[in-house]
Amino acid sequence: MFGDSLGVMLSWMTLMPFGLLFLTGSFLIFPLLERVSKAKQLQLMAGTSPCAYWFTCFMWDFALYMMVAIIMTIVVLVADPLNVFNGSEELGM
Repeated sequence: MFGDSLGVMLSWMTLMPFGLLFLTGSFLIFPLLERVSKAKQLQLMAGTSPCAYWFTCFMWDFALYMMVAIIMTIVVLVADPLNVFNGSEELGM
């Protein structure tokens, strides 16, 4: 029994950080591409306020984060063979 739980723990410990690593990297893609393409400068020259520009960037990042958080929660609920994370206390709900 302990061997099964150890395997599940090791797989979660190795796979979750990789998913979060790619999530963090996705937040960096837009500012880097924007710097190369000068999209921010073009939008500011067209009359967009800096607050509106950064608020939109923040909302996009927040929406992306929420999508990933919801998908990860669903994966944890579905793919947990030992029912370790099936209670509301474990998921923070």
